[in-house]
Amino acid sequence: MDLDGDTLMYVIDRTMGDFKYFHMDLPNNGKVLLSRTVDYETIQELEVIIHAVEMTTRERQRTTTRVRVVVLDGDDQYPQFLPCQYMSHDGLRVCVSPVYSVNITAGEEPTGPFVFSPGPIYAEDGDKGIMTPISYSILSGPGSELFQIDNITGSVSHINTLESMPGPAMFHIKVMASQVCDSRKFSLAEVKIRVLAPNKYAPRFTASQYKAFVQEDNNPVALVSTYNGRVLNLMPSDGDFPNGTNPRIQLSLANISNHSKLFQITQSGFLIARANLLQAPQTFNVKVIARDEESGETANSSLIITVLARGQAAPRDPSEPQPLFPQPDLPIIAAGLGVLGLLFAILLFLLIRLVKSHRLQQQQMSQTSLMTEKHPTVSLKWFQSGEEQGYQNAAYTETPGEENPGLEEARLVPAKTDGQSVKQQKRMPAVAVISPGNQCIGNSPCRNKQELSGGDSDHGTPIQGCGDDPSNDGRRGHQSTEASASGKQQ
Repeated sequence: MDLDGDTLMYVIDRTMGDFKYFHMDLPNNGKVLLSRTVDYETIQELEVIIHAVEMTTRERQRTTTRVRVVVLDGDDQYPQFLPCQYMSHDGLRVCVSPVYSVNITAGEEPTGPFVFSPGPIYAEDGDKGIMTPISYSILSGPGSELFQIDNITGSVSHINTLESMPGPAMFHIKVMASQVCDSRKFSLAEVKIRVLAPNKYAPRFTASQYKAFVQEDNNPVALVSTYNGRVLNLMPSDGDFPNGTNPRIQLSLANISNHSKLFQITQSGFLIARANLLQAPQTFNVKVIARDEESGETANSSLIITVLARGQAAPRDPSEPQPLFPQPDLPIIAAGLGVLGLLFAILLFLLIRLVKSHRLQQQQMSQTSLMTEKHPTVSLKWFQSGEEQGYQNAAYTETPGEENPGLEEARLVPAKTDGQSVKQQKRMPAVAVISPGNQCIGNSPCRNKQELSGGDSDHGTPIQGCGDDPSNDGRRGHQSTEASASGKQQ
């Protein structure tokens, strides 16, 4: 209103507030109208800014006001079963009714209404600002005559004890929730009632507390183990099944701090850890819950998890008897066996070489013996000093106490050379040397004393004695040749 009576024009501010919901009827009448439908379930309050400006003055004086609009609820929504699962459809939020389920045991006396999952049967008016009362009822269908529902609270119970109940063990019934004042506004929900055989045993863990270990690692996934490095399995047993395994057991971890981010349990009972987020020597206390989906019975067990350093082995089970001897280190045993194998190979190689050398020596001795048999006369040399010449005759050997007595006497008789007595020679080993023109007779180099001192009775050729000077071999051989020639002439 302008006190000067000037004409005013009204303008909605298009930069602030919920201007998209409003518009002016005429620029100069000040009537504000809605531009679109307002849903109470979406928004309960609107705000718009309006400017009033003088149109007939040069100054163009203006003023501004803020308008707040409160949205009231209307009866345009249907009842909704809770908990509601909202889904989007064509830009609208649609409430999907949940499925209620319960397990009952045959033969049990009715003690009260059923306890459903995920919650009790409950519906409310979709118009939150009105909250019209709701009435419940069971639609006709298979098994509907066995159960009853409270039309105000929605509690369901069976009429009689289900002992010799014919038909299926699972009942699917429909429950309707409608407005008391308008039964045309209603919603339906499905209810599943499973009838079970009597349950005698609840699920049970083998221990009330488990001790588990896991190594820190760069890998994001690692299995949690127990004592002695055995993989931990937390599957509970159920005495109602022959093998003790209930396929309807659901395993989960209690929500304690941030353990759900570090550990996860499978439905097979194995615990998985995120090893890359763990650090030794951290310790975690985790609660494991096992729930029988049919009977609803639960079992709990606690789990103490210790984080080990990388490469650290899990400790031994303290309940097991300690071994008398500590378990040896396998790498040390492997290294010791490797060293023993190498030494055995070296000894085997040396043994093979020794056997080959011995066989070669035997072959050489056999060849020497064969050559001696082919040449029955060989000359013997006694060496008092110097190196041995030729090769050794292996066909002749002496053993202590079995020397040739003739040879012994020959060594004891003093020999004379150029009229001078020679000292008794030292006993030296006999060496058979094959030399052309001067050979000993017989297989033995020196048979007896007569062969050493005597000569050939027919030809008068003296035989070279054992121990003669090797330097006289040529000269004596020449004399023997001349004596043989003179004998033939005579």
